[in-house]
Amino acid sequence: MKHAAPQQPFVYRAAGATATASPDAARRSGRSVESGEGLVRDAQREISDIVREVAAAATAQMPESRYWAFLADRILRAMAAEGVTVWRKASATEFDVCHRLGNVDFQDWSNASRQSHQCMLHEIAAGAGPAVVPSTPGATDPEQPANPSPHSVAVVAIDTDMGESSGSDPTYLIEVHLESGGGTVTQRGYLRFVAQMADLAGEFMRRQLIRRLRDDAKLSDWIDQQFDRWSRLSDPRSVIESLADSVAEGFDLDRVAVVRRERPREVIAVSHVDQVDRHSEAVRWILQQSLQTPVDDNGCYFDLDRDVGDGDGEDESLVLDCLVRVGTASDLALIGLRKDNHSGCAEEHRDHLIRLCRMAGIAIDIKTKATKRSLLGRWLAPSGAMNGSWYQRYRRQWMTGMGILTAIVVAAMPVPNIVTSPAVLRPQQWQSVCSPRNAVVDAIYVRHNDRVEVGDPLLTLKDETLEQQIKQLRSERLRLEAELAVETENLIHPSADRSAARSQANSRRRVTELRIDGIDAQLEHLRSVEASLHVTAKQSGIVDAWRLRQRLIDRPVRFGEPLLKVVRLDTAWNAEAEVDQRRMGDLMCSGDAGELSVAVSPVAQPDVRWDATVKSIGPAVESESGSATLVQLALPDHLSITEDATAAASQGALASVASPARTDAVGNAMASENPVATIPHEGMPVRVRFHCGTSPLAYVLFRDAIDSVRSFWGLHFGKPTKTEAST
Repeated sequence: MKHAAPQQPFVYRAAGATATASPDAARRSGRSVESGEGLVRDAQREISDIVREVAAAATAQMPESRYWAFLADRILRAMAAEGVTVWRKASATEFDVCHRLGNVDFQDWSNASRQSHQCMLHEIAAGAGPAVVPSTPGATDPEQPANPSPHSVAVVAIDTDMGESSGSDPTYLIEVHLESGGGTVTQRGYLRFVAQMADLAGEFMRRQLIRRLRDDAKLSDWIDQQFDRWSRLSDPRSVIESLADSVAEGFDLDRVAVVRRERPREVIAVSHVDQVDRHSEAVRWILQQSLQTPVDDNGCYFDLDRDVGDGDGEDESLVLDCLVRVGTASDLALIGLRKDNHSGCAEEHRDHLIRLCRMAGIAIDIKTKATKRSLLGRWLAPSGAMNGSWYQRYRRQWMTGMGILTAIVVAAMPVPNIVTSPAVLRPQQWQSVCSPRNAVVDAIYVRHNDRVEVGDPLLTLKDETLEQQIKQLRSERLRLEAELAVETENLIHPSADRSAARSQANSRRRVTELRIDGIDAQLEHLRSVEASLHVTAKQSGIVDAWRLRQRLIDRPVRFGEPLLKVVRLDTAWNAEAEVDQRRMGDLMCSGDAGELSVAVSPVAQPDVRWDATVKSIGPAVESESGSATLVQLALPDHLSITEDATAAASQGALASVASPARTDAVGNAMASENPVATIPHEGMPVRVRFHCGTSPLAYVLFRDAIDSVRSFWGLHFGKPTKTEAST
């Protein structure tokens, strides 16, 4: 770019009306020439040091923002200016502030003043050369270049020879707001100094360009090496994991994740992490960021407004730095995360990151197609030498065929088809003791597994309201008896009018007797109610009430609330099993074929087994595992509780009450070798095993999948049958 030399700057007009002061004026000011020369030498020495410092910084490697702050500070100190502003060209007619220092504020200007100032900057950048522009605070014409600030400004373009500045307008401008009162010679000296600083700044920018080009070349070679390495990987997931690690290492990101944004949404890989916990809060946060982050037309997002912390290293929280789509038409996205006090991916490296993700998408597509194509092709291809025998050439196919045949034979082997189900024991005959009214349990006379006879007390309830009613009725009866005695006395000793007095006394006495009779009836009813609070056994048996005292003592109970049970000694027992409805088909088929046998074992003693028979089936209930069918099983009669068993249970020992139902080869019951057996009680947990004959091993292992396929096929492709109800 051609512009005026620094020795002959372009000046719009003189900034001051007078020239520099004469020597006589200096003498009149009282200052000596010797002292003035000393100050000038000191100023020259200081300015020379500043120039050498700026020249040394031109060859240093530092961020551009830091260099502009350094340059503005040195210019302001050397020139003692009002302010320094570095402008950067943002568009064809507009410049943005790169750095501003000093007492200069552009916010107070009007829009017209800003436009005239922008026009002035554009004219100097277009070729007018370095210039000192005088102050015109009243400039409001946006078509005319002017300086609306209250100070004269020296404006110099920085020739960087890079980007759009090569052969066209410069990209950067330096604007220095000068002191008031300087003459033309002073302004020329200022402008010459600013032009020198602009040349040094241009040298720094050219070196930055060289370093940037060198870094871009290295980064491009590194990206090519990554693509070459991906081409040697075997599957797409390996490429994705390598992409996450490579981006984290090459682009200064603290954590990188690759996510699938379409269903099924998932985090596929995280940098330097072997296994990803897909249910963690961090993974859910990454998925949420990938869905809610707005992207441009290229499927990319970069955090432009970065608020980098002070870099003390204590803040470990991660923030979103960038989001780049992997490939061109892929649903994969790369999420870059940085710590809150780190800078993250550099602005000049964003194009390289996009290029790397595009190349990774190409590698993933190639590996995906190769994997799909090789599933059948690699198996059909010969696995041995082509000049060998048939077995050597197709050894893989031969071994696979033998393995499939062996699997078919093993799957067809008949094995016992056993259906297991949890169940509980229920007695057929028992007395359920319930609360006769709302009361409080006052005393308990029995314990769990105690033997009781008919009429033995079980527990006593206390009702304070009932006792209060009885006391009130008794008090009322005493008062009425006193009134009855008075009326009887009046009847024996009448007054002067004997007939009238006798008639009145007799009537009152009759009313009092009737009231006493009513109170007696109420007391009799309340006593019967009070007697019902003393609960007794209605039949002989064993008390079945686990932790009775802890559950009921001093606790209020409501009318009809069950308190305990008394199980008869000679009662028969049933097992109530909840069978999964998916297994009911096997039970029904084996039952119709006469192959069904049932065995019941206590959970506490699995070596004890009782034979059982199916008593009833139904209804359907909801269990913890899903829908189930209630199956009632009848247990053998020898499970009835004996007196010896109850005596042993009351002493805390487990006695053998019946022979466990072990069967011999003929099917007869055998005596158990285990001397300890289980005493049956209400709600005792047992395990039921339904032996449904034999079935192929494949059906036993995969019965749920087979039943699902059979149900689907019968529902959609089964042949409909007409019934009388349908017709």
